Amino acid sequence: MDLFNDKLEKIYKRERFFYHLVLLSALICLLYGCDALQKALKEKGMDKAAAGVGVIQNAAAIAAPFSIDEEVEIGRAMAARMIALSGGIYPDEKLNHYVNLVGRAAALTAGREDLPADMYQFAVLNSEEINAFAMPGGYVFITLGSLRIIRSEAELAAVLSHEIAHVDKRHLLSAIKTGYLKDLSADLLTLIEKNNNDSLNKILGSTSDFGVGTLLKNGLSRECEAEADHQAVKFLVNSGYPSGALVEFLGKINEKTSQNDSGIKQLSATHPDMASRIKAINAFISERQFNPNAGQLDAERFTEFTKEIK
Repeated sequence: MDLFNDKLEKIYKRERFFYHLVLLSALICLLYGCDALQKALKEKGMDKAAAGVGVIQNAAAIAAPFSIDEEVEIGRAMAARMIALSGGIYPDEKLNHYVNLVGRAAALTAGREDLPADMYQFAVLNSEEINAFAMPGGYVFITLGSLRIIRSEAELAAVLSHEIAHVDKRHLLSAIKTGYLKDLSADLLTLIEKNNNDSLNKILGSTSDFGVGTLLKNGLSRECEAEADHQAVKFLVNSGYPSGALVEFLGKINEKTSQNDSGIKQLSATHPDMASRIKAINAFISERQFNPNAGQLDAERFTEFTKEIK
């Protein structure tokens, strides 16, 4: 698959808007605090999205699936928080554009009809930690530290595909619903009955905070991570990359684990053992009879777009 085809280029304008929006959001947060961000977004009519307010409208919604609009709203709020906590967006528009093209090419192979590839937004976080994050609604980040150890476009696609799989399978949304809103269901019912909107919005406004906390501190379940690994392999094959690209990336992290590298401290704390993951992925590749080396690495193109990284 040629990433630079007409179909992907048609969504460039939308991607540019997101890049500038999140860069502005992060800058405001870092310089003036998130209260200023809230004020700025309110002026643009986006304050509810930034605060996570109004995501759940009634008691029935506690048990019901999130709508795509609610999912995007939660994800947008989480994205703003993640940017502020992770050093902002790396200020290289060309690089972020490239990461978007690679990510959206992989997202074309995902299965959700309500979340097409052009709704996904990808960006590089200005952090030396080796990590990547997926927010509901298709907001996906990869750190600068991760790009430093990646050596091909196939590896980049592998990392992004793993995160796309989390979105595609609604892993974090499920964690939010079962781990946060479920515990608050009695309080929510009481507040709804009393029509206490201020307290209700305060509780609901913490939804995105819980989601970011899950990614940074607790991580998702082993089952979710395994499913995302398997889905990522399938996305790679369907996109024309080697099925072994994810194993190649995880192998580098596993090596750093043995060296007690501080750059993977957070990743190691929130993900299953890398050696076990590699073994399971290789078994999956063998079971599906994929050739781990068949496909395009596109190492030269990756190098071209990342050579200016400082």
